[in-house]
Amino acid sequence: MHYYATFDEMTGLVNRHTGLLMLATELGRTDRDHLPLSVCFVDLDGLRTINDRFGHHEGDWMIKLLAGILLDCVRSGDVAIRLGGDEFLLVLHGCTEL
Repeated sequence: MHYYATFDEMTGLVNRHTGLLMLATELGRTDRDHLPLSVCFVDLDGLRTINDRFGHHEGDWMIKLLAGILLDCVRSGDVAIRLGGDEFLLVLHGCTEL
């Protein structure tokens, strides 16, 4: 039950609710400790076209592929969040401008 309340079932990324709570915690820690933090918004452009042209199975494949890429790119302690649909958020600790 804890897994399904915390992670997105399709991608394995942290889900929106948990991710936004984690972001709020990190923003508070950043203010308190004066540590750098970067937040990146990622949107998979053209997903609707893929779904309409090739079906939702292919659109889901694209979402899973992007989730895997995001997980491969973030460091231990960073967070990759699926906000919903084709929108994702990265919370990068100790990271200044990219």
